Amino acid sequence: SLVLTIDETIQRITEKYLEIAVRETGATNRGAAIVMDVQTGAILAMATKGDYDLNNPRVIANPDTAAQIALLSGDEQNAAVLEALQKQWKNKPISEFYEPGSVFKVFTASTGVQEGLVTENTHFFCRGTYTMPGVKPMKCHVYPRSHGDQTFAEAIAHSCNPAFMTLGGMIGGHLFCQYHAAFGFTELTGIDMLGEARVTPTLYHVEESIRPVDVATSAIGQTFKVTPIQMITGLACVANGGRLMQPYVVSDILGPEGEVIDHLAPVCRRRVLKEETSRTMREMMEAVVLYGGGRNAQIPGYRVGGKSGTSQKLDSADEKARIAS
Repeated sequence: SLVLTIDETIQRITEKYLEIAVRETGATNRGAAIVMDVQTGAILAMATKGDYDLNNPRVIANPDTAAQIALLSGDEQNAAVLEALQKQWKNKPISEFYEPGSVFKVFTASTGVQEGLVTENTHFFCRGTYTMPGVKPMKCHVYPRSHGDQTFAEAIAHSCNPAFMTLGGMIGGHLFCQYHAAFGFTELTGIDMLGEARVTPTLYHVEESIRPVDVATSAIGQTFKVTPIQMITGLACVANGGRLMQPYVVSDILGPEGEVIDHLAPVCRRRVLKEETSRTMREMMEAVVLYGGGRNAQIPGYRVGGKSGTSQKLDSADEKARIAS
């Protein structure tokens, strides 16, 4: 038998509110949520909505999809059924890639702080756009307005694109790629579950070919992809003092009499940040929730840090397609 790290209460709450969020936002490609113990990497909850009835896994759960398939026949219908089942069975948190958007600014900021390029009091000026040679101006999300003069801590709370593109230029392609790998975005997390998506260099920029414009767009979380499990593993590293932990769901293996055969201890893959950098980042991420785009995450009596993100789905035919996180 196995003893899991999953907390039944947290799992139930996670599923409930993820389902509400998917319904209220009208999400068209399912929602994913993960809850992790940042100190150990233990997964306390993991959910996908819309999902399917675990007691009837071969019933297509999406009524619209089922209705469309019912109109087909023969081999065409069989193929459509198989495709629909495979899609609903996929564990989105560990198997599907997405553009992270502004959530990734946490890692750009961590790199800048760790390398001594910025402090929370460094000033940036936002004119509403960011310009570089040979590229059309890239807009801040408040364009045609601008943030004007702001400290770096304020730039994070404002989620200011020009500020982070400027920081990307200060970091440069070499350092950016080094930290991108250090935070785990170029490899599997190693979670003890089947189906973690394989990571290939087609998903991110490699140092040999990264251009200044690629660094600028990557600094705000666009033009590359990650999985939710990679994202939360990296964020836990920023929050826990700088240690990249390996996520896991099995804590103990039991024998036939219920005795513990093996206790699986947390695994630290490497140290990425100094404790001082992590402390600075925690304080600035708290400001995002207090004063910036994360105000809905405030909980009376608790100190909460975070970062929201809305990214353009660059591989979609629908130019208005967005991913919210």
